[in-house]
Amino acid sequence: MKKEIQLIEDLKSRDEEAFEIIYNKYSKLIYYIALSITKNKEDAEEVVQDTFLNMFNHINSYTDKNKFKSWLMQIARNLSYNKVTRNKEKNTIKDEEIVNSAKAKNDDINLLLTIKGVLDYESSNIVILKIVYNFSFKEIASEYNMTVNQVQGIYYQALKKLKKEFRYE
Repeated sequence: MKKEIQLIEDLKSRDEEAFEIIYNKYSKLIYYIALSITKNKEDAEEVVQDTFLNMFNHINSYTDKNKFKSWLMQIARNLSYNKVTRNKEKNTIKDEEIVNSAKAKNDDINLLLTIKGVLDYESSNIVILKIVYNFSFKEIASEYNMTVNQVQGIYYQALKKLKKEFRYE
């Protein structure tokens, strides 16, 4: 498998295989980000497509080879917030509908929603980024403007809470 830096260079050359690899690697993460912001599965799916289209169209302006994942996540967050702003009057689906659609869509999404139901916003995001998307504590700390120790503390407290929650089910 190609290294991410090489994939980025290939993307700049409009390599479709590199695009497919990047898409497969990050599409679930981008969907999670979009769904958590828009609370609407159709909007989230649209944001995923728009994020990758935006990334592909602007890849030549990307320069920081070590922060690609963060750059892509920021595109997704911005597009998601834009979508919410434009669709304020639009009805959002209820939590139960999100859970039901997640079960049909993907087991990972179901896991994400379960975690979000037990933990507070910050803790759930840290756990999800660490466990599901394999972020390092350092990457998470950078994303949230925290120290690595703060992130680890939140992460381990959240794991204790999850263990406690699921021990009684």
